[in-house]
Amino acid sequence: MNNIMRTIPGKIIIYTMTCVMMLMALLTAGVAVGNYAAGLYEKTPEEVINDEVDSISYNAAHMILGNELDSMKESGEFEEDYDGYDYEEYDWAMSVADNYLYSIVDEKGKTLRESVNFDGNKVKYTYYLKADEKGNTKWHIEQMSKTKDDSNGKYITVKSYFDGDDGMPDMRDVAIRKKTYELLYKYQSSTIPLCVSSVILSIVFFVMMLCVSARRPKTEELHPGYFNKVPFDVMFAAAFFVGCVMMFIAAEAMEEEITIFMIVISIIYAVFVFNALCMSAAARIKQGNLFTNTLTFMVCRWCFKLAKIIVVKYIFGVIKWFFSLVVGIFQSIKEIINRFPLIWKSVAVFCVLSFLELMVVGITDGEIDNYIICWFLSRIVFFVVMCRFVLGLRGLQAGGRALAAGDFEHKVDTSKLHMDFKEHGENLNRISDGMVIAVEEKMKSERMKTELITNVSHDIKTPLTSIINYTDLIGKEETDNKKIKEYTEVLLRQSERLKRLIEDLVEASKASTGNIEVELAPCEASMFITQIAGEYEEKLNAAGLTLVTKINSGSDGAKIMADGRRMLRVFDNLMNNICKYALENSRVYLSLDVDSNVVITFKNTSRTELDMSPDELMERFVRGDESRNTEGNGLGLSIARSLTELQGGTFDIMIDGDLFKVVLTFPIKQ
Repeated sequence: MNNIMRTIPGKIIIYTMTCVMMLMALLTAGVAVGNYAAGLYEKTPEEVINDEVDSISYNAAHMILGNELDSMKESGEFEEDYDGYDYEEYDWAMSVADNYLYSIVDEKGKTLRESVNFDGNKVKYTYYLKADEKGNTKWHIEQMSKTKDDSNGKYITVKSYFDGDDGMPDMRDVAIRKKTYELLYKYQSSTIPLCVSSVILSIVFFVMMLCVSARRPKTEELHPGYFNKVPFDVMFAAAFFVGCVMMFIAAEAMEEEITIFMIVISIIYAVFVFNALCMSAAARIKQGNLFTNTLTFMVCRWCFKLAKIIVVKYIFGVIKWFFSLVVGIFQSIKEIINRFPLIWKSVAVFCVLSFLELMVVGITDGEIDNYIICWFLSRIVFFVVMCRFVLGLRGLQAGGRALAAGDFEHKVDTSKLHMDFKEHGENLNRISDGMVIAVEEKMKSERMKTELITNVSHDIKTPLTSIINYTDLIGKEETDNKKIKEYTEVLLRQSERLKRLIEDLVEASKASTGNIEVELAPCEASMFITQIAGEYEEKLNAAGLTLVTKINSGSDGAKIMADGRRMLRVFDNLMNNICKYALENSRVYLSLDVDSNVVITFKNTSRTELDMSPDELMERFVRGDESRNTEGNGLGLSIARSLTELQGGTFDIMIDGDLFKVVLTFPIKQ
């Protein structure tokens, strides 16, 4: 059954039945409403039409009386005063046929006006118009009534009837109404049941019509028809336009038959079009494009896109340009203000505050109470501003103090700072960040150099040891070739030198990074001087140098915390440096002084001109002999300084002309 209804013939049958049932429901509902409106449920058609004829007669009497009084007033036959009447309200009564006859009589029985062929025996309707009760002759035509009271007074009486066999107006409308009422009354009993049945059936067929819309037999896929591709609002507008044209034709028709015919056709057209639109709407709803498949939606979407483009591209562009201009102006003003020194900003603030205070004095007009209040409020504001600046300065001081102490992780909170204070805080934070990066880079570089030196030195030591051993073995072999002996000695000497260089390099690397174990113990400083003087006596004499030691009074017995083995290495490096670079036939001074610290001083006269700074001499691989003809590798001073610092001392170099001086300073062991 479902598949049959989904076929095209089935859809046509359901659609037709829906329209027929709706028309039947409208027709029966119209009949029921017509019966109720006409009062046919309480009266017979004859009674209803007689009531309408009475109403026509009553309104016609008003119209006729007004016209006749106007005519008599103009001719002088009626001199009394009366009010006007609403011609528009009773104008339709002029359509009464010529068979309406009347007679107008005053209170004395005098006939004022009368229709031709008027027969007093046929009078059916009598109306009375009474003068104003105040005694004057004011007449109110609209107060005409069908009854006359018993009180005395002046009256105008209108007697009338319809001249005809049936006593009805000679009007087409009345004849049609009479036939209509008789027809409505005839089908009165069956109207309501038929109307209810038609409504129920129309609902059933309407639901079936919506269900089969866009459906086909044996499938649940949607198959909308060709008309469903037409925008829904276009279809609705076209149908509405045709209906309006039909109603316009019905309203403007000259003949009543055409009007009735067009009204009936319009109702049928409306029902059929309504069901067709509902069927199409159901198909569109199932597809989900009821609103999207409309010309209105398409136009609105296009307008929205156009408006969006206009708003985004132009209006937002103008707004963005305006805000950019405002922000640029404020930024320029801020930049100009920031360029002024802090002192000038302070002077400007002071001048502004002074000017405001002067304005307050002028506004208060010498009233001391108001001035005191304003002064007190200004001091509160000044106190708050001052506290903010003081707190900001305190934060900057804390940041600078932490930075000076080496706490590079400390950050100045600039969220509550303003103007120069904020800029200064940001500078401190940038300095801190830069220092952290620099320290990290330096540590990374040092680690890389240390690792490189350690790894390379270890890799070199193994083949170098073999070279030294095999060179020594070659030198011990018996041979008559003196050149081989000479070459072997050179190889052995240079190999030993390279071995010392590697050992010094590793030691310098360990010393600079603190990887050397130092065992500190109380030691007499004078013992180091005595020991090193004895060890280097022959070497100094061979270099043509004279050692002069000086231990000041009170210095003998002074103790320092040192590692004896590391301290002797420091002295050994310094004395070797003196033997290599000191001027021949000169004196070398080694002294010990004690004040608040133990001070050990090495002095000698340089063999070559010293045209470099102490810091340059302290760098690795830097030698006092720029020609590099002497033995050495430029690591002695660096190792000595590192070892001194590891033992808690300081290592200083001083150059005065050709005088080279090294000062070692250690705290006194109490």
